[in-house]
Amino acid sequence: MEKWLLLLCVLSVFSAFITPFRLSFLPVQHVLSRWELACDLCFCVNILVRLFFNLPPNMAYASRRQVALYYTRTGRLGRDLLSSLPLDFIAYAGGLRSPEALYALGVLRLLRLRLVSRSMTDYESDVRLPYFELRLGRLVLYVLLHIHFFACAFSFLGDQERGRPGSARGRF
Repeated sequence: MEKWLLLLCVLSVFSAFITPFRLSFLPVQHVLSRWELACDLCFCVNILVRLFFNLPPNMAYASRRQVALYYTRTGRLGRDLLSSLPLDFIAYAGGLRSPEALYALGVLRLLRLRLVSRSMTDYESDVRLPYFELRLGRLVLYVLLHIHFFACAFSFLGDQERGRPGSARGRF
């Protein structure tokens, strides 16, 4: 489970860098969208694993039904569904062509970063790992993610403002 969680954290960071870039600069049918769909599939599998098999620490002897109820009552199921389902692709296939709406639906994938935040907090509490390097890495990662996201968002908004034919409006 530890390796699976590490893979999901890496995919979360990958998706956090790719999603704003793809939504701001690339057409929906770009090759990066296939990578994003593969990430979405991994997170949907994670929902099934957490729903039926992953026991929370305080529920060591719980049944699968109790685990599923705990997962749904805490609100994590809804957040995980919003971040795991490819809502922008589903909306595009359903006929939605508004770039602003597709951008908003695609940005919901950034909710996955809560998994990275929780994992980093767990790693920081582990006394075997160097605390300073983990905190520094977390800070650098978050600063880079924020810079990248806002650069892509401002480019997207600038293209929408100008209405350039090569902008995102012309690609959707």
